Amino acid sequence: MASPSVGELMTRFGMAAQLFQTKLEAGLAPYGLTIPQMSVLSHLVALAKPLRVTEIARAVEVGQPAVTKMLTKFEHAGWVGFITSAEDRRSKAVVATDNGRELLAEVQQSIFPTLGGFFSEWKSEDLANFSEYLKKVIQLMDDRPQTNI
Repeated sequence: MASPSVGELMTRFGMAAQLFQTKLEAGLAPYGLTIPQMSVLSHLVALAKPLRVTEIARAVEVGQPAVTKMLTKFEHAGWVGFITSAEDRRSKAVVATDNGRELLAEVQQSIFPTLGGFFSEWKSEDLANFSEYLKKVIQLMDDRPQTNI
């Protein structure tokens, strides 16, 4: 089998990304969440450390005012908590709460119930390779924020 061209690979990647986004939007709707909100909550849970709003906004590529609004919603829902800096009382960081981690786990389970079975058919080395390739693509995109990759 011939190796696919870069164009073919990126077309497949784009198709997978679009299908994933469509399914994700539909799965988040019952929870009253959007994809950017899910990204913020996922980021907070994954890093498991206090982050400033500017750090979150930069990481998930959403404007700081929008992230602040999301975090206010999350705080009212009990999904995050704010921590005031001891050095600068004006500076606050945010962390995911146990409720936020539980919500994220519930959302992921409800949105992707069949993926567990799908990936269970893969060899562990194939999963590890897939994960590493995705990390490389993400790093490539992160390192080159311009549209010209």
